[in-house]
Amino acid sequence: TLPASTVCNPQTVTKWTADIADIIKQNDPNHLIATGDSGFYCVDCVKVYPYTAPPPAPSQVRRSRVEGPLTGKRLLAKDPEWKKRNLPSPTRSRRSSLNGPRIRGKWKAPEAGLKKRQSNDFGPLYDGSFGVDTEDLLNAPGVDFSSFQLFPDQNTYSPLGSDSVSSFSQVVQQGIDWLVQHASTANSYGKPSTLNGFGLVTNITTNSFAPFNSSVVYESPVGTTQTQQIGAYTTWINTAIDNDIQGIIHYQWGQVNLTQSSSTAITQQSGLKIR
Repeated sequence: TLPASTVCNPQTVTKWTADIADIIKQNDPNHLIATGDSGFYCVDCVKVYPYTAPPPAPSQVRRSRVEGPLTGKRLLAKDPEWKKRNLPSPTRSRRSSLNGPRIRGKWKAPEAGLKKRQSNDFGPLYDGSFGVDTEDLLNAPGVDFSSFQLFPDQNTYSPLGSDSVSSFSQVVQQGIDWLVQHASTANSYGKPSTLNGFGLVTNITTNSFAPFNSSVVYESPVGTTQTQQIGAYTTWINTAIDNDIQGIIHYQWGQVNLTQSSSTAITQQSGLKIR
């Protein structure tokens, strides 16, 4: 990982990406180009490529309302809904002897993190903290489709500056919201979208879990069971399909109970149940 630069910002990355995309197109015009970014937003940032609504595709069967770029106003409008769905009620908070929510009865959010989550600050996946602007990247002329990822063990996907989640159901719901948001972005810009990586660490493998760009092992803050993992994957995949996400790729997929006979396809005996 390269060290951070004080002169590099999301606009710098977008311009570089656009230049490389143009070079690829000049030498290989027969392939589609994506940036491979994780889908992090930079809400209300200056855009290298300002938004213009694309014309509807002639072959587009299902038409949905085009919302346009994600704005701070729209993100904040989701704030009360997100709080109601994800934060404990005042009554529950008063009854709790802790200063913050717990995960699997083993961890509580630091007070500072809870205060930040209850403010109107955007979360790091929306405020440009990761140095990219997924909308501006998608809108570059040489980029053909978007990409994004979903790894709740390493990122918090709430629209606010949340340091933690308090239940597995919240992890699943935040994943649903993230998928729907990227489907909306793809629809707004008139280009396909792909979920090019997602995963959850189970409590069986959490002792060997090391996040991206690190070699240090630490316990996942989510730590699901295998049953929960399958349930989350089923929900997310079905959500992606229902919202016209055009590609779904699992990172380091592994599946047990597979069988194969001569000249037949591999079949799955148990596991995901996808509509």
